[in-house]
Amino acid sequence: MKILAILSFDIFRYSIGNALEKLGHEIIYLENFNEDTLEQAINTFHPDMAFSMGWDIWHVPFHNEGKFPLVKEILQKHNIFHVYFAEEDWLHHQKWSLLYVKTIEPNYVLTRSTTCIRNYLNLGIPATFFDVGCNPAFHKPVPINPNYQCDVALIANGHFGQSEVRHKSISDLIIPLFEQPFHTRIWGKRWENVHLHYNKIIPPEMLHGILPYIETPKVYNSAKISISLQTCNDQISNRTFDVLSSGGFLLTSDTPAVRINLIPEVNCVVSSSPEETVEKIKYYLTHEDERIRIAKTGRDYAIKNFAYQKTLTEIWPKILAEYRKAMYR
Repeated sequence: MKILAILSFDIFRYSIGNALEKLGHEIIYLENFNEDTLEQAINTFHPDMAFSMGWDIWHVPFHNEGKFPLVKEILQKHNIFHVYFAEEDWLHHQKWSLLYVKTIEPNYVLTRSTTCIRNYLNLGIPATFFDVGCNPAFHKPVPINPNYQCDVALIANGHFGQSEVRHKSISDLIIPLFEQPFHTRIWGKRWENVHLHYNKIIPPEMLHGILPYIETPKVYNSAKISISLQTCNDQISNRTFDVLSSGGFLLTSDTPAVRINLIPEVNCVVSSSPEETVEKIKYYLTHEDERIRIAKTGRDYAIKNFAYQKTLTEIWPKILAEYRKAMYR
């Protein structure tokens, strides 16, 4: 199909966008989103479908101003079927996803949370469960890059007040590293403010600013241990799948969702306290063979279970069924 991807974030383009391309769909992305570029793209590309997701860059100014562009009106004028992936559900369902769906009125919603499906159905919009995953065509093993070599790596923004689970994840996995001799590198926003939330000063040499998403596979393959933070007890964060798919060695929080979806000590390692984090890092830094085995098992497991190329294929018949209903009624 010809799909107009209303996706600005690199993280969306290189993950699910690129996976759709790998599945044989013809994709065009809007570089700078506004009503004129949307109209122009439709007139030149003639898409069968539009696809948007999550909380994207182009949403910010419209959300702040309280007024959205005429996305609904333009797509409906051209009879373009619109699929929205509510990637922020359930955590930001009321604050964002539901507002977006009420305003834009997509034809079909994919949601990360089964608890949100009823709210979309009550709006008269079909919805089904679909989770985030990985794109092994992008996040894959690459040679070690000396610029990113380290003992421990984290790629994540601070988001210190997002949830109790997030607070504990940072407390367990990151704060104890401040006083350890491990060569730790942290990429992301707002970490210079961590002392305001945890009363701990981060060593400045750990901070490496914002990392382009295209560089993330290099980090996960160059670090001996890659940490992924968790925000919810019933969901796994996107970065977790990125680490696994890249062939990195994953250390993450011991949450119910991690236990349900992954196998600690087989395809990842988990920690539930600062002391356990330090203990696990010390152990695996000196046991390279085990690190390599767990990382390889993790990649194989991620490809088999969480690759978008697999999960999109499974969900696509439902999307096509709604597409045909909308196009031929």
